[in-house]
Amino acid sequence: MIFNLSALGDFLHILEDDWKRYKTAKAEKEVKLMEENAKIGRLIGLMFASFMYTAGLFFNTFLPIATMRAINRNYQTETLRQSNDNITHVLPIPAKVLIYTVHSLVMTSSSPKYELLFLAQYFFAFLRYTIMVGICSIMAAYVLHVCGQLDIVIMLLNQYIDNTNTDKTIHLNCTEQKKLSVIVTCHARALRLAARIEKTFNFMNLVDFIGSTFQICFTGFFFVMVGK
Repeated sequence: MIFNLSALGDFLHILEDDWKRYKTAKAEKEVKLMEENAKIGRLIGLMFASFMYTAGLFFNTFLPIATMRAINRNYQTETLRQSNDNITHVLPIPAKVLIYTVHSLVMTSSSPKYELLFLAQYFFAFLRYTIMVGICSIMAAYVLHVCGQLDIVIMLLNQYIDNTNTDKTIHLNCTEQKKLSVIVTCHARALRLAARIEKTFNFMNLVDFIGSTFQICFTGFFFVMVGK
């Protein structure tokens, strides 16, 4: 995302120019189509944010707590069994689990080291989820903007072919040749924007896909190991 900040800024300028162009021309039908697609883009962003933060809350809060309880319960069961068998044992230290293991770097079983590391990992996880939500929300807004531009092209083409009323559209007071020129320009502009969006977000989506795959695999591995 850092390497594509200039491209993201260009996309924002393109979106701003499109909105200004249609509002200046008082093209109410085009603006309505763009508003409908913008609402869908916002809805997708909100849905992704709710899914991401809910999953992150479970993964970073409930998962380590449940793991700690399972480990400590197994320790207590083993200690009780050894006591019944008259075997000398050392009472185990209650387990303190972190999502990302750093036991090889620093002892995390004592307070307040564990609490500080837990909060630090929680904060950076929240930051990572926020970045991912931002990327996906921006991408949804850009893609739905292109969809809105293509909807406008379809509407203008239908009006041009059927020779229907062009009131409250960008074709108002345009000649037939000018109407066709406007349609071609809008279509070419939308296709160029779609190609740039695909080129910009392809690598981001690939990195996100690989990272999520590894995270799912490691989570499944930890569940299997705890269940043994």
